[in-house]
Amino acid sequence: MKLDVLKGPNSDAQYENLKFLSSGGMGEIYTARDIINQRIVAIKIIRVTDNNFKNLLEEEFKIASALSHDNIIQTYYYSEATDSTGNYFYSASEFCSSGNLRKKIQSSKESIPLMECLNYFNDLLKALQEAHKYIIHRDLKPENILIDDKGNLKICDFGIAKYVDLLTRTKTFKGWGTYPYMSPECWIHDANTKQMDIYSLGLIFFEILTLQPAFKGPTERDFRNQHLFDNLPLIPHLRNDIPITVSEIIRKMTSKSINERYKDINQIIYDFDKVTKSTEEILYDIQPLLRKVHLKNNATTEAALKVR
Repeated sequence: MKLDVLKGPNSDAQYENLKFLSSGGMGEIYTARDIINQRIVAIKIIRVTDNNFKNLLEEEFKIASALSHDNIIQTYYYSEATDSTGNYFYSASEFCSSGNLRKKIQSSKESIPLMECLNYFNDLLKALQEAHKYIIHRDLKPENILIDDKGNLKICDFGIAKYVDLLTRTKTFKGWGTYPYMSPECWIHDANTKQMDIYSLGLIFFEILTLQPAFKGPTERDFRNQHLFDNLPLIPHLRNDIPITVSEIIRKMTSKSINERYKDINQIIYDFDKVTKSTEEILYDIQPLLRKVHLKNNATTEAALKVR
């Protein structure tokens, strides 16, 4: 697309100074200056190939615009645009300069602290709790989870989402998802439910804790077999400071059998709340001991220096 400015809700030239950021999926992402609200926004631009595709894009942007939650990327506006290269749909949304969860995982040289992991889990669970009132995401992965400047996680890209009432009545897919995070139901074209997102989210939780994906393919056939038949790797074998209750919650989220998996987000939030409270109590109780050890070590160091 070769436009320098784009229309917004308050001006025909509200978004200016477009700068290419990345490409992926169906379109490209730019940053732009919102001259009315004096902020940087993310502009998602997708080329329209036919009317059916246009209708799907319009539905995606409609869904994204309707969602309002602290842990979901806010879509401010969407519209159409045309230039010499063709017709396009675009949206203007909240911009997160800290990148996505994939970047966070890949740049972490050491394990992410347990309480930080639990805070991330809470962000994502609360986001899905809200989203599941209307839609099923169906393509949850670290790339679709952004980090704001306060360190909060925000879900984005509802590109293959559909309204919940439609999904619970049909087996028709607009798209599948991404191989490392696709639920067993996706691979066998089974009915669509919220538990598809719960499975994907469990695998993301596993990756946040261990800094590695649960299933590694590498081929499509390998991924299919792993999701259908292979057990989730044991978290205690990869990280020894994780409470067994956390491992059990993730195991239940990623059960191959939909009947053994959590049925909704509310129950997961309830179980993780108990874990978070108990973990905070343990950390609180151990602080006096840690302070004593710290003071003792300092005293020993000072004594050694005096001897010298």
